[in-house]
Amino acid sequence: MDDVVIDDIDQSLDEHMLGDKRLHQRSEDVPIALLVASCSCTLAAGSLYVFAVYATELAQTLNYNQQQLAIIASAGAWGLYITAPLFGILSDRHPSGIIMSCLCGGGLLSTGYLLMGLTLRSTIPKSEFYIVAAYFAVAGIGGAGLSAAAMTAAAQRVVASRRDMVIGLTLAAFGASGLIFANLRGLFSEGKGAEFLVMLPVVSAGLSCVAAVGFACGGSGGGQAVQDEDPLRPNETTPLLPSSDSHPSKPTNADASPSIGSSPSFLLLFMSFFTIAGGGLMYTNTVGTIARSLLPTSIAPDDAQRVQNLHVSALSFSSLIARLGVALGSNSFGRWWGQYRGGSFAVVDVEPKLAGFFVSGLIMGVGMGLVALTRTVEALMISTILIGFAHGAAFTIAPTFTASVYGTLSFGVNWGVLSLSTAMGSQAFQSMFG
Repeated sequence: MDDVVIDDIDQSLDEHMLGDKRLHQRSEDVPIALLVASCSCTLAAGSLYVFAVYATELAQTLNYNQQQLAIIASAGAWGLYITAPLFGILSDRHPSGIIMSCLCGGGLLSTGYLLMGLTLRSTIPKSEFYIVAAYFAVAGIGGAGLSAAAMTAAAQRVVASRRDMVIGLTLAAFGASGLIFANLRGLFSEGKGAEFLVMLPVVSAGLSCVAAVGFACGGSGGGQAVQDEDPLRPNETTPLLPSSDSHPSKPTNADASPSIGSSPSFLLLFMSFFTIAGGGLMYTNTVGTIARSLLPTSIAPDDAQRVQNLHVSALSFSSLIARLGVALGSNSFGRWWGQYRGGSFAVVDVEPKLAGFFVSGLIMGVGMGLVALTRTVEALMISTILIGFAHGAAFTIAPTFTASVYGTLSFGVNWGVLSLSTAMGSQAFQSMFG
């Protein structure tokens, strides 16, 4: 009889292990619907980064000066980043928070663009600059909702072995967005910025609807995060650095995920992102104006617009290359580095990311320094490429680092809090730019 009981237990254990193996194999696959949905969100939200291609026309048509134009650009950045923690909380905690953030964000983004386009077209009477700034802030808030939905889904609904890749591809869509929309602006002649701005709501609404359907099909409405099967990989139940009385493979309470604000390293991470991402965002918003200021006054308006579009496209393309590189190489390099160091993935995975973040900061510093020395629009292209690459790399490394260190249970709000440094840094650099 005892032999029968032991045989039954052995059979049950074999079935359980087989089930775990199948679960692990399924979780290794990247959910295509979720990836398409996340990329659709960031494609729409990334349209905020092409402000430079219509900023000059906005200023000339509505008689705004450079300082007023800078305030409008900053309003969009503040709308995008200051509300990110709120949408992060919604995406983290509500059963349908990801879909709600997506649809709410798409609606606000489309509304903001529509109001700006109608103002530029004079359908709405010409407004003071702070009214247009409020419109762009509404669009920025919409971008925050879309970004929170995309990033939370990518971090929480994908197993750690694929998480960095999915987060990287999601953020690569930001780079692709600038490239796509800058070239779409090229289809409209000089003086047709209003038509371009009226087109953006249609595209944004369409992308957000596609994303909502994708999230629904991919089972990413909201709620609890996916648990990682590999006990040596960091997740919301595994501390980054194992204590002396614990082993990385022993799970802890999922609710005990470390908060980003409770870590002594948070201030350093915040200030680093303040410098790199803030400087990159400032340059993104002003590259068109900088390029135009280096052109001869006798240049034709259409030729000047093409130069502006070229720099925005180059900035977006270099950012896209960096994001794709991080996306496709992060997990593979992390595993190789772990084997080289002979440590667990949970401990050594962050070391290459810290190194990459440091290198991104150096490249950003070189790019910004060259801007100050540049006297021709041709030479400015070097700075544009360097800054775009550094900004894209840092902006892709930071969320994967956040997920590795602080877990994914509260990733939405953690990433939202860290994103605030981008708006603050952009404002600081914008003030220096004048």
